[in-house]
Amino acid sequence: MQQFSHLSFAAALMGLVSAGGCHVEEAGVSPARPSMPARRAAMSFVHCVETGGGGCVRNSDKQRAWDAFAFLGWLANGSPTSILQALPRELAHHRDPRLVAKRFVEQARRLREPVRGSECSDQDARPVSELIPKVRVHVEQRMTGFGLWGAQMLSIVDRLEATASAGLGDAYLVHMHCQADPHDLWVAATTEGDRYTVVGVMTGLPDYLGGDAPGREAVETRIQSTSLGSVVGEGPVREGRVDSRWIPVPVEEF
Repeated sequence: MQQFSHLSFAAALMGLVSAGGCHVEEAGVSPARPSMPARRAAMSFVHCVETGGGGCVRNSDKQRAWDAFAFLGWLANGSPTSILQALPRELAHHRDPRLVAKRFVEQARRLREPVRGSECSDQDARPVSELIPKVRVHVEQRMTGFGLWGAQMLSIVDRLEATASAGLGDAYLVHMHCQADPHDLWVAATTEGDRYTVVGVMTGLPDYLGGDAPGREAVETRIQSTSLGSVVGEGPVREGRVDSRWIPVPVEEF
């Protein structure tokens, strides 16, 4: 009799479960973030640069879209003197895909030694499509303040924005933090077929895009560095010629 009661109780319990009287949720696996493939591509690129330098750059038609975004960043942050001097040359450079690719290869080559052993890891990723309009607004405000905003500059900025938006619509800007200088990298990864590929990298991000302005000591170190230091204009901008807040940096680094 006791055995029968145990069996009856078990059968009744099973009936409650099948009838929905008791619901047991299974622990599910959280879905992967949309930015994860881009973050993995950025990590792979940085690890490759440590040993391969410029050889890690893959051919991509979307490098020109990143160059357009970086061009806007240069107009928004570069030295007014260097912009006036270098604008025609940079426009001609931007129109040549081979020169755009060569610039990226050279930048990866310069980063090889600083990145080696810096122990960089990805921190976060932001859609580049959210950043393009912010850079555009800053360019317009800045050029207006300099008295350079007119029909010609409007046409240039419109074309650059259109090129960047068309090629970087699904791109992410991955923030990498390193234990040594360069302490931060921002790596742009976008889709190329069925995978993500890196099309650009920066060692600084403007504060209006969420970055932190480097300190004076860091600026002077980078200007004097043979690997990280380079300028857009005709040689370094000497102290006293322009306001010391303007930092001569490559176009890709804003």
